[in-house]
Amino acid sequence: MKINITIGLLATAAIMAFKLPDVNTTITFSPPPAACENLTGIDKIVCLADAFKATLSAAQLATVQLPYSLTDAAKWSNLPQSLYKKRIGIQFGTLSATQLNAAKELLKAMTGTAANE
Repeated sequence: MKINITIGLLATAAIMAFKLPDVNTTITFSPPPAACENLTGIDKIVCLADAFKATLSAAQLATVQLPYSLTDAAKWSNLPQSLYKKRIGIQFGTLSATQLNAAKELLKAMTGTAANE
């Protein structure tokens, strides 16, 4: 089963889309970039988004960062990839270890780490 997470950052006025691996996959995190460590809130999220973007090639960035459109927003779904094939974004399985760690740190900061969150 695949999960697609679309992340809209107001600071970059863009949509960043990820296709996550199987929901049973264990996700581990590496330390965030030093420049982002002491930041909090939206400042940290923007810093980590910039750090992730810096790891991507131009072609990957074009797949991940899109101008907002109702057409692309309508492609979002919480259904499994096998049931909904119109997803946009980049699959985690296509990222290098460095890129994947940067993406995971961004998702960690955006979703929180508090209990029951």
